[in-house]
Amino acid sequence: MSVVDNLSIGYAPYSSDFSSPGDRRRFVYYANSKAIDFEIAKPENEYDIVYVTHGADITVWSKYDKSKAVIVYELIDSYLATPVLSFYGLFRGVAKYLSGKYKYCQLNQKKSIESMCRRADIVICSTEEQKNQIRRYCDDVRIILDVKSEYHNYRMTLQPKLKNNELNIAWEGVPHNIKSFTVIRDALSILSKQYQINLHLITALKYKKYMNKYVTKHTINEVKKYIDINNVYLYQWNELTVSHIASACDFAIIPI
Repeated sequence: MSVVDNLSIGYAPYSSDFSSPGDRRRFVYYANSKAIDFEIAKPENEYDIVYVTHGADITVWSKYDKSKAVIVYELIDSYLATPVLSFYGLFRGVAKYLSGKYKYCQLNQKKSIESMCRRADIVICSTEEQKNQIRRYCDDVRIILDVKSEYHNYRMTLQPKLKNNELNIAWEGVPHNIKSFTVIRDALSILSKQYQINLHLITALKYKKYMNKYVTKHTINEVKKYIDINNVYLYQWNELTVSHIASACDFAIIPI
């Protein structure tokens, strides 16, 4: 019998159907693989453990005082490094309130995150830099990376014999992160003088720019804005094909 079998566990997800990568690759995957029972957390209920994602209403969960629940807060992205006077810092909390995602209006989004970290018994992050920042607000901070074994249908592809002057590069990520290619633009430019670069992007072909809800954008326009390479191939992300595409390339780069 597992130590968690008799515990009441609530999970405040990114998406109600657990389709978000943040759900699939983290808590939900682990809980399912270990046969751990949980329910979507409701603030009016009492739990032994509440796992709060950053996609949940942190203006509510930072005030949660039902029972003696252990609160685990998942803060994967480096939002605490965002300047208070940035667009994100000033308007994201208000936008989430107006859209109904937050119950309470918080003018300073960074303060909301800090409050959630203080309320949490454990905060989960993804880098040492984050860990050092979060320790100002919570003593127990742990680095846990995304699980990648969700690709249980992966297939290795034998690389075709290519010309000596050709490089196939794979990238997987969300469309919002395509702007990160500006960091390696110069490196790609240098490589493109020696090789024909074929860039294979595995992502969503369309996405919502604001709060994953408003203003539909086409990923191809982000590619044109941030990537100078001529041969760019876009693929709709799919669990059944992502490994097939990536393994056919010479190497892959990841969002940073």
